[in-house]
Amino acid sequence: DYFLEHAAEVMPQQKAATGKKVAVVGAGPAGLTAAYYLKLAGNDVTVYDMNETAGGMLVYGIPAYRLPKDKVAKNVQIFADMGIEFVMNTKLGKDITLEQLQADYDAVMLGIGAWIATGVGCKGDDAEGVVGGIDLLGKIARKEDVGLAGKVVAVVGGGNTAMDCARSAVRLGADKVYNVYRRTQAEMPADLIEIIEATEEGVDFKYLVTPDEIIAEDGKVKQMKLQKMELGEPDESGRRRPVPIEGEFEYLDVDVVIAAIGQAVDPVGCEAAGLTKRNWIDVDDACATKLAGVFAAGDGAQGPATAIKAIAAARTAVSSINKYLGAEDRDFSVKGDEGFLSYAEDCLEKSPKAMLAQKPVAERTLYDEDCDSLGFEAAQKEACRCFDCGCVAACPSDMAPAIMAMDAVVKTTKRDIPAEEFFAVGVYTSTILDEDELVKEVFVPAPAAGSGSAYLKYRQRQAIDFPLFGAAVNVTQKDGVVEEARIVLGAAAPVPIRAKAAEAFLVGKELTEETAAAAAEEALKGAVPFKHNAYKVQAAKAYVKRALLAAK
Repeated sequence: DYFLEHAAEVMPQQKAATGKKVAVVGAGPAGLTAAYYLKLAGNDVTVYDMNETAGGMLVYGIPAYRLPKDKVAKNVQIFADMGIEFVMNTKLGKDITLEQLQADYDAVMLGIGAWIATGVGCKGDDAEGVVGGIDLLGKIARKEDVGLAGKVVAVVGGGNTAMDCARSAVRLGADKVYNVYRRTQAEMPADLIEIIEATEEGVDFKYLVTPDEIIAEDGKVKQMKLQKMELGEPDESGRRRPVPIEGEFEYLDVDVVIAAIGQAVDPVGCEAAGLTKRNWIDVDDACATKLAGVFAAGDGAQGPATAIKAIAAARTAVSSINKYLGAEDRDFSVKGDEGFLSYAEDCLEKSPKAMLAQKPVAERTLYDEDCDSLGFEAAQKEACRCFDCGCVAACPSDMAPAIMAMDAVVKTTKRDIPAEEFFAVGVYTSTILDEDELVKEVFVPAPAAGSGSAYLKYRQRQAIDFPLFGAAVNVTQKDGVVEEARIVLGAAAPVPIRAKAAEAFLVGKELTEETAAAAAEEALKGAVPFKHNAYKVQAAKAYVKRALLAAK
């Protein structure tokens, strides 16, 4: 909310115009993301969309009580103010063709989404009163009458779309709303909060049943025949597979059946780019299709998933498009400062978790948000709360600081990575490796003439144990003075860090008790301990000094 209200203050500057034009098909999460980052890189961007309003599933798939549509509209307006052009009510394969876009633009990004609702998949699912979940939510977003008031509704499926349909049906005045799911709540892919709030609102969850037949009278839904299930062995998703219990059924009187078990892609107009067996646009890891200059991302390429996955895929596509166009890509990754991280002292004070105030069930409506935002100050306070993890740093193993001090290189199946880069990937990343990349060996250079090294760690037990602090040093001396020094601190920060100030201090000096102690002071300058582990700073200074003298 804050960023939408202060867009002019927080928006990054656009790069100089590249003179390149990019067409984006689809104004959903993937398309909007691609348009934004392509524009920031200096490209001219035009977005085509088949709907009357930009936003894709953010508008037509997620109910307003979860994502207010004015927020989406503000976001789109910010993009329009950047100079991104939107052409609405224009469908690929009908109003425009991929061939036209290729001729008129330097690159094309396809973010067509997955707009086809999957049927229930049982006998009778073509009866009047059986509707697709995505179709229903789209009509609700357009404020069309979907005729659920006073009806008994059954929603089939266990994901967030199913929860959205069930909760929307309640708010539209349905007499009774069932959720039919073939596993148990523990296996439901829907967010737990969605299940909890749907239960609060009166949705009746029927677990371990699946539709066997939809029974109609005069062509209209009257009843569902449900096959009873039990859980068997886990399937490829890791969840226990639902197995039919032979001969056991249950009957449910219903007026409307909403199918919310999946979505499919309508690839009309994209065939030339190449399709998979599932009718998704066929792309490689860089989101490139078989057509030069044509890329794809989001549900239409990676398959139906969450908005954030579509956004992530679009970021990959943007990097590939900029590379294809010869434009410089923007780096917006979040990076921590090198070395020690600072924090606010008051964040250590115990405080309760911030909770959003939810409207009482009786006051919840279809088009108004169920809860307000925290507010800027409250959000800041929540972000500062300490998890009190004991300040056990990431990557505190013995090997990391030691091979960094030795200037080692990690050799993988794809490249050579300096150990300092391999281990210091940042507090927001678990590994520098690609998904298909393996470490083959660690190469440690032969020691230079006059060099000495040492690794000391402070631990609670003499047996193998993670260090409370570790110091690895490698010092090269000539004629009694230090020529080069590498000092690496382990378990002192989120990643092993070079004490570069201390290294620079030692160069040109004789390595004595006094200079080692002074270097230790430099190494730990700026370290801010938590209240209960201040002793680590003093211990660390002692170990840096001792390691330096041991390497002499």
